[in-house]
Amino acid sequence: MVKVVGALPVPPPSPNKITDEEIDIVLNKKFLALKNRLVKFTEEAPIFRILNRARELDKSEKIIKRIEERLSELQLAAYGVTKEPEKE
Repeated sequence: MVKVVGALPVPPPSPNKITDEEIDIVLNKKFLALKNRLVKFTEEAPIFRILNRARELDKSEKIIKRIEERLSELQLAAYGVTKEPEKE
């Protein structure tokens, strides 16, 4: 939905925008919060940024692996390949 301010329509915020501060915050929250945030991204660039920052902060292998999995999902989707979600 496009919001109108004055005479100019204002597009909704992009789900792919994330600041460095927001990256640090999401990496320090619980794992489920990270998973939920990763699902919202529709482009690879912000996920690369999150992955690089997670490595800089020496985050757990579980966190790194989930970020890499989401990145892989987006890369495959670019070629029309989708995989079944894993059951946890």
